[in-house]
Amino acid sequence: TVKVTDSRGFTASTTRDFTVQPYARPVILSSSLYRSDAAGSPAEAGTWLRALAEGSISPLDGCNAMDLRVALKATGGDYGAETPMQSGSPIQVPGLNPDRTYTARITLTDILGNTAVATAILQTQRWAMKFGGGGTAVGFGKAPEADKVLEIPTDWQIRRGTARALFSDDAAWTEVLARLSALEQGQQ
Repeated sequence: TVKVTDSRGFTASTTRDFTVQPYARPVILSSSLYRSDAAGSPAEAGTWLRALAEGSISPLDGCNAMDLRVALKATGGDYGAETPMQSGSPIQVPGLNPDRTYTARITLTDILGNTAVATAILQTQRWAMKFGGGGTAVGFGKAPEADKVLEIPTDWQIRRGTARALFSDDAAWTEVLARLSALEQGQQ
């Protein structure tokens, strides 16, 4: 019951029944994001994104709604347009460059504006060695994604001591080790 009294002392009241609904934030129960060919089959050099997600929201007595979307961004860029999805139904998004790394993001939003997010990194096509940037960049295990860089995949390691035989004198090898140490410490 709600009772209101105005400045002159007049009152009005009303009684309403309501039911409190249980609520939990949205959840992405499962998701799958990968490069694919046009048919949706996994493909290392795929130019399509294959996206599938299953989400869960509180029903709120039929008043809640699920908004599920997928978006892409290339390394160093911003997310592009969001493509609507249906929970449990795969979709294909075209336009991936096999020589670019992308982050794919699925966002689930409910009627109250609360969200759940799932992301995946879509690596470049694998290459033993690939030149880029007009010959000013090289990638080992992947395509270089900028000019004037030497790139390796994020899950690779540089091992010291295994390349010693490539250098003719100790001074050259010492210089290589010093540069590797500077790179590991975030210096140029």
